[in-house]
Amino acid sequence: MTSGMQIKGRRPRLEYQNSVEAVWRRVVSTNSDDIIQQIDTTATLIANIYGAADSEETSGSTLCRYSKERPLELLLGIPSGRGLSGPAKLPKPRPFLIDLSQKEDLLPVCDWSDSFLKQAAEIVGDQARLSAQEIQRIGGSLVECMGLLLAWPRLQAHLGFNNLTYIQELLLKIVLGPRIAHLWSYRTRTGRRLNTEAHRVMCLLPWSDSSELLLARNASAGLLWNSPQVIGSSQWLDDVVSRLSTPVLAVDDTELLFARLVQPDSELTIVLDDNGEAVFDLAWIIQLFTTFPRLRIHVLVNPMPLSMNLSKATLGHAINSFPALMPIKWYINRKRLQVSYVRQYAPALEYGWLPPSLRRRIDSSGVVYLKGASLFENFAELHLFRFHVFAAYGYSTTRLTGLTEGEPVAMGLKIGEVGYGVNDTGVVTALDIVSSRL
Repeated sequence: MTSGMQIKGRRPRLEYQNSVEAVWRRVVSTNSDDIIQQIDTTATLIANIYGAADSEETSGSTLCRYSKERPLELLLGIPSGRGLSGPAKLPKPRPFLIDLSQKEDLLPVCDWSDSFLKQAAEIVGDQARLSAQEIQRIGGSLVECMGLLLAWPRLQAHLGFNNLTYIQELLLKIVLGPRIAHLWSYRTRTGRRLNTEAHRVMCLLPWSDSSELLLARNASAGLLWNSPQVIGSSQWLDDVVSRLSTPVLAVDDTELLFARLVQPDSELTIVLDDNGEAVFDLAWIIQLFTTFPRLRIHVLVNPMPLSMNLSKATLGHAINSFPALMPIKWYINRKRLQVSYVRQYAPALEYGWLPPSLRRRIDSSGVVYLKGASLFENFAELHLFRFHVFAAYGYSTTRLTGLTEGEPVAMGLKIGEVGYGVNDTGVVTALDIVSSRL
């Protein structure tokens, strides 16, 4: 997990009285039974000071009505203070994701959340020219509420990584109010810069019409954009070009995918991931249209700039600015490519939170291309052929796949086939699944 964005020339990091971990330890040490009330009180205070929105999100999300009176309902989709059995809107985490009942999992989450939320406050402060005191007040409010949430046992059982990022983004929405526009504007500018550098890298790579090589580049590109502050330097450029010239897939199920795409009038649903790597995905989409003349593709993108994910603004900038991606507009005009914008506060889209009509369309397409390690876990319940493309990254994904850090994967899962699991002897990894086919 990375803290993400950095701002060149920004003032030294501000000192805060509290951290997420300090709030969590304070609450846990008191053995308090009224954590729910503390969360409710703190969230209400935040909403009243900064102003939550009063509109209802309806376009493809399960977000509840924004309300100053029910901040917990805003955060978790549940009524406040009613003897709750658990958050109604959060899907249960998949196996081996963050287990917040275990301190060894929870404390790194506290540290990462602390850095992420305070950094967001400082970005907004710099963009809105706020005083240091105001920045600290915003950051402190974020930290206080996040620490309380993580100390709530009924929430811990529901927090995998994607659910955690979902709550963080909603918390930013409450605390920042209209000032969220400053954060989203910064993320959009950063995303455009990442895509510009990715296009430059792509143009420097040896040309190839090999779908397998292009797919390996797509998967490997996912790990190259985690430090925006160094992107664009000559050393970074040399390293990236070297790594992407001839990568080799650790799992290569390309033939399984192509066997389905060759069917007449087939449709492929694609869920994209981050800026930067998305440039390589879009180039591969163009290659697919060339290889399969009757193929139709349906792409899902979150319109909001959450974390470093591709958004409506950065996608539009990429296909209108980069010569290598200009054909995308032609395919859209010819109705072979359709883009659906799905509004969710979870940075990695959740299949279970998609509108029913969109889920039905995905199910009928028969083939889904899922980019990113998070989607390897988030779309596990999807009952159709799933083609996962990602690079193994972090403890959870390396454990589930059996791969070492950085190895690229293009793994096809047939209907009813799982990507990972557990039995009496331990984890059944993605490599075990692939080996069992032989």
